[in-house]
Amino acid sequence: MGQTKTSGAQDFSLELPGCIDKGVILHELLHALGFAHEQTRPDRDHYVRINYQNILSGQEHNFERYAANQVDMFGTAYDYGEIVSDPS
Repeated sequence: MGQTKTSGAQDFSLELPGCIDKGVILHELLHALGFAHEQTRPDRDHYVRINYQNILSGQEHNFERYAANQVDMFGTAYDYGEIVSDPS
């Protein structure tokens, strides 16, 4: 899990039908706090292979990697079971 180096307001929506599960709520709360999807970390290609042909149309942005100067990984390795990993 990495934290993006951005500032400013964060919108946070818990609208139905999506945010009825505690895991989904925690996932979205972490995004509001600035945390990024694990598959967007700069070093992700050392840990996983992205099958771009399997990405749903319109979801490509969820797999764009951050540059090293855009996110702080806190010296952690890739966490395959991390809560902010995107299941798609």
